[in-house]
Amino acid sequence: MLQRLFALGLGCAACVAAQDPVQVSSDYRVEMENSWVRVLRVKRRPHEKAPMHEHLTSVPLFLTDYHQKVTGADDKVQDVTRKAGDVSYI
Repeated sequence: MLQRLFALGLGCAACVAAQDPVQVSSDYRVEMENSWVRVLRVKRRPHEKAPMHEHLTSVPLFLTDYHQKVTGADDKVQDVTRKAGDVSYI
């Protein structure tokens, strides 16, 4: 019985990790979407947290300076810092 509960817990954790950021956080808003591209705007205040979610391959353009601690599904924490105007590939 304990093994079944553990397996169910792992399955649910994977479901949460693979969720669309727009569906799990009000910080994300779809600006434009078609069959080729999806443009999201993210507004998050200092010290706010977002639920676990996943991003497809993306190219973020930072409109303001950005500093955030990001915790991955493996519980590793990364310090991410970008300047306004920076572009990166994820």
